[in-house]
Amino acid sequence: MRTEQERQQKNGGFTLVEMIVTVAITAIFSAVVLAAVTAGARLYRSVSGNTRVQMDTQELADGMENLIVNAGESIYYAYGSGSAPGAAISNDIDGNTDGDRTLLLGTAEKNENGTGGCIVEVLDWKEREEKLYYSRQQITATGASTLTEPSVYAEGVREFHMDVSRVDSDGIVRFQLVTENLGKKIRTLQTVDLRNPVKVM
Repeated sequence: MRTEQERQQKNGGFTLVEMIVTVAITAIFSAVVLAAVTAGARLYRSVSGNTRVQMDTQELADGMENLIVNAGESIYYAYGSGSAPGAAISNDIDGNTDGDRTLLLGTAEKNENGTGGCIVEVLDWKEREEKLYYSRQQITATGASTLTEPSVYAEGVREFHMDVSRVDSDGIVRFQLVTENLGKKIRTLQTVDLRNPVKVM
């Protein structure tokens, strides 16, 4: 017959060494799992950031393409801003120019008496701010008036270049954007076929 002391030793549970080994194995396993989860989260943030920057850039390019396609009267690309455009630029797609630039896209509008003016969509790129602004103006025989005040159209635009040299011959406008967000830089070159015959002013 077993004594009471033998029964207690048999059912005594884990020894101190067994407990230490169990805790050490659990700690090592937890560290490996935590490292894997952290690496996965970092990778997800990086891929998600890249995707978001690419989507934002593509959305900006698509918006600009829509504005250019809908121009029905004239295009003017120049130094300066929409309120005071400077010397015209035919093609700076190679990226060799500095300074603020503006793109004016005009559409003729007539009222009931057959007279009217021109509605101008204005894209102003401010080099120092790295921002693209959008506004609308109306130009009539009596002068220009602002329809909408400039608002930020896009941020993080590092470069803004246009080629309007083939508008008359081929009905094509090219533009190049370099955008940067979250440390990711994306260069986009787009060719737009104009829907309407327009003049380069």
